[in-house]
Amino acid sequence: MTLIFSRNDPGPVTHVFLVGCGHYPFLGQAGSADRLAPSAGAIAMAKFLLGAKDKLVAPLGSIELIVSDPDEAAFAQYLHEQLPEIAVEVERANALNFKEAADAFQDRVRAGDVVLFYFSGHGVVNQHGDAVGLLEDVGSAPRRPWEQSFDMTPAITALRTLGAESVWVFFDACQEIAWEFQSKIWSVRNIVFGDVELSQLTEASCDAVAVAGARVGEFAHAPNDRLPPYFTQALLKGMSGCCVEPTPHHGWAVTGKMLLFALSEIADVLIDDVRVKPAALAKFSDRKSLLRVDQPFCIVEVRSRPAAYLQTAIRLSVSANGEILSETLAPGAIWRVDVNLGPASIVVGSAHAPETISLASKTVSLMPPSLAVTLELDEGNP
Repeated sequence: MTLIFSRNDPGPVTHVFLVGCGHYPFLGQAGSADRLAPSAGAIAMAKFLLGAKDKLVAPLGSIELIVSDPDEAAFAQYLHEQLPEIAVEVERANALNFKEAADAFQDRVRAGDVVLFYFSGHGVVNQHGDAVGLLEDVGSAPRRPWEQSFDMTPAITALRTLGAESVWVFFDACQEIAWEFQSKIWSVRNIVFGDVELSQLTEASCDAVAVAGARVGEFAHAPNDRLPPYFTQALLKGMSGCCVEPTPHHGWAVTGKMLLFALSEIADVLIDDVRVKPAALAKFSDRKSLLRVDQPFCIVEVRSRPAAYLQTAIRLSVSANGEILSETLAPGAIWRVDVNLGPASIVVGSAHAPETISLASKTVSLMPPSLAVTLELDEGNP
């Protein structure tokens, strides 16, 4: 296990367990199952939480991190660039380290704390339809090839019985139907976070906000280079200030409701050519808040119809009450800009060279998490 952050705090705190697994020496042939994105996702999540440590509803108390990357030397350099304050060597995301880290993570939780678990890597669906995360050494034991994996359903159940105020789970992996897994006569014996008795389940302190980056039977998607997977990109964008709503106790805050129902909208605006389809993993609590946001914003995406016309603009702007909030002189085919909440509505407009086309401005209401605006030709312009 690798504890990259810890501090003592008398009040409720947030305890975090992050797993990024992109190295699978026993899956596929000659590294065909290896990916760079999972480790980038875990590091990006750690970086975000460290930066927001005092904005969390329960301030950050600890981060446990394990990562397996196909290129150890390149990963070490990447880790130093992204998190220069981390002086310890991050242990690998194998079964042994996962068990030890999961135990240490859970042992820190006190009544009223907040727990957050994040996994990025390969995933499958078991014979019960549960999401299963695969660790680095999955397949290393021929007689028990799936032993180095963990089932999200009992994991979420175990986390709910720790006495926490809220539980947050993010599973950025495929929920692929693996027929080799499905054909096992007996249930696969994989890693559990802890055995749960029925009496504990009936006294569970809370429901979880548990979201997967793909639906059952479908694939999660990620860039080929060292960037976070697409679901994680949408998640981090949402948590940074647009997956928010006003709350009675925390002002503008990132909430379970918005994370459960708005991440697909954020992904649609942020990511071209790939469809991210998040799904709830368990019965959820949509009334919980994860972190406070001082300045919420809305992602505004501007296009034109026909699509090529936006590229002819010499200026594109977003304004409110006569004041320009943001502008660009080179919008390209799509312009995306974060606009701080405040005005009830904004005006999106463009300027073009004389004797060329003219796109009509458009006034739209400003509401998080995102807004898609399509500018069209002024009437009377060919």
